[in-house]
Amino acid sequence: MGLIYKDITVIQETSWGASLAGDPNRLHIRNISLNEENEKLLVEETSGTPKGRGRMVSVKNNYTGDITGFLTPRNAHHILGWVNGSTGSVGSSVGASGTLFNYYQNSNGVMTSKAINIDRVDSQERYNGVRAKSLEITSSDSLTEFTLGVIAKQRGLGASIPETDIGETVKPFTFADWTVSINAGNTIGTAPITQSVKQWNLSYDNQLETSFLSGSADPARSDPKIPTIKGSFSIFHSGTSWTDANYGASEFYMRFQGVMPSDRGLIAGVTPYMLRIDVPRVQLTKSVRNYANGELSIEEFSFDGIYDPGLSSLWFAQLTAGISVS
Repeated sequence: MGLIYKDITVIQETSWGASLAGDPNRLHIRNISLNEENEKLLVEETSGTPKGRGRMVSVKNNYTGDITGFLTPRNAHHILGWVNGSTGSVGSSVGASGTLFNYYQNSNGVMTSKAINIDRVDSQERYNGVRAKSLEITSSDSLTEFTLGVIAKQRGLGASIPETDIGETVKPFTFADWTVSINAGNTIGTAPITQSVKQWNLSYDNQLETSFLSGSADPARSDPKIPTIKGSFSIFHSGTSWTDANYGASEFYMRFQGVMPSDRGLIAGVTPYMLRIDVPRVQLTKSVRNYANGELSIEEFSFDGIYDPGLSSLWFAQLTAGISVS
């Protein structure tokens, strides 16, 4: 049977590549593409014939790929902690049963890892030591999706996912009210300029690389380098103030915030689900303005984030959720 109809399960590892038992979390995703590349070399033989080499040596195994899906509270909880190198700290309680989670960059360079189980109906695979290299969140016309770039340490035999496993039942941030708030200086301030945006994207890359040492064909270690963050957003063009800011050295505090309406099948009486992503130091790098007769005047800005020594962070996020997202 060639049809794939099951989700994936993930479980937090205590150390990189550790195979763990326990109750995994089931994630609703659209696609996972973990590619296994076995690097092999043809080598010379002590042969007197020119008809071809007769020996091959396996050198190393590479496991890389992407996970894509719609942005839901549980997906957001996992991917933000994954790419930042920590599991996400629990903040204060919100509302009747809501919880606030904080996601900061891991300061010591240690990256969290998870084991992924993929059930292909007629075969099962398990990838251990899966670390997140990059994360891109895109939102356009009220459709919010993510792409998580990952690397793994090793591949092995997986297990069948029970049909009784239940994933998330709340709707994703598909119809969330997304805004971008901008304030000059190093805080969001008391009166930031807030724009409702039709399109925005945010891309974070921790520059994770694997190293192969003697003793194994699988990666022996993986280390992040200097991370980068960039993105863009589109607004209705109004005046030249933002356009002019693109050419100067002004720095802005930028906040992307999405709130799911409480009437879309969510838990009654609970604070609406909210995701907030802050980039405390931003400079605009490009401004694109259309001018076409009979068309809406839309302006698209690109920006790069800069490390903020006061907050010891390039970016950080907060998630308010009214259900368990572990």
